[in-house]
Amino acid sequence: MTTETPKNGLHTDYRRNGQKQSEVNYKDGKKHGKFTGWAVNGQKWIEMDYKDGKMHGKKTYWNWSRSNNQKISELNYKDNQRNGKFTTWHENGQKSFEGDYKDGYKKEGKHTFWNENGQKKSESNHKDGKMHGKWTTWHENGQKWGEG
Repeated sequence: MTTETPKNGLHTDYRRNGQKQSEVNYKDGKKHGKFTGWAVNGQKWIEMDYKDGKMHGKKTYWNWSRSNNQKISELNYKDNQRNGKFTTWHENGQKSFEGDYKDGYKKEGKHTFWNENGQKKSESNHKDGKMHGKWTTWHENGQKWGEG
């Protein structure tokens, strides 16, 4: 029986062509710290934080298929579960969605969607994963469409 020493420090993976694919820190054999991944074109496409082998902190995705490598989403994790603010952006850079989550996929607080032109599309409130309180929707031109 062989005993391997757990990974510690920075670990980098490379593609066959020698291009960097990912980079992550380890502590006692578990991912701990920043993980970064690069697409085949060399653009960064993902970055996330780990703590003791679990996603913990910010996770960001970029649209690596476009020349501007624009951020497309950013969310927060705690102990491997979605927890906190989640934001997405349209291809034109306008915000698409923003809302909070807790304990994984339970919606919490205000959730807002926007059209590509920057006008609000809908807004709703949530508590413990369920609709709670007022909601409003708007037409693309900004005129209120409905509320409840």
